[in-house]
Amino acid sequence: MKRLFIFLFFLMAILHTGIAQERKAPQSAKVGVNYGQTIENKPAITVKKLESSLNTSGNFSGKVTGKVASVCKMSGCYLTLQNESGDNPIMVRFADDYTVPADLIGKNVVVQGTATVRNKENKETKQLQKAITMIADGVLVIQ
Repeated sequence: MKRLFIFLFFLMAILHTGIAQERKAPQSAKVGVNYGQTIENKPAITVKKLESSLNTSGNFSGKVTGKVASVCKMSGCYLTLQNESGDNPIMVRFADDYTVPADLIGKNVVVQGTATVRNKENKETKQLQKAITMIADGVLVIQ
């Protein structure tokens, strides 16, 4: 009986790994395509306005529009938005389990979620810099 139980346990474990779902590649970055939650291109602030809003309040919740500077090469698990200065892009991670395609680089998007600012030490100069991170519920390609 004990051997039967062990056999069934291993059989179920093997079957479970065989049934595991594969992650689908995200849809190509075309205008109007949503990733994550469906969002609309309604009132969205610019990256510059986000930076000034975070300087006063420390956090932000809403929509931000900007140009994608980079995307995670492994699985599209994050993206960065260009800011005015170009030296410290805004890191955007995703709240739910979704990814974005690598061809999103250079496209204008609307990102909906919450943003915070924190101080981060620059390893080369040992000076503190402000780092803006955003947890996004959804991304919409607008251009």
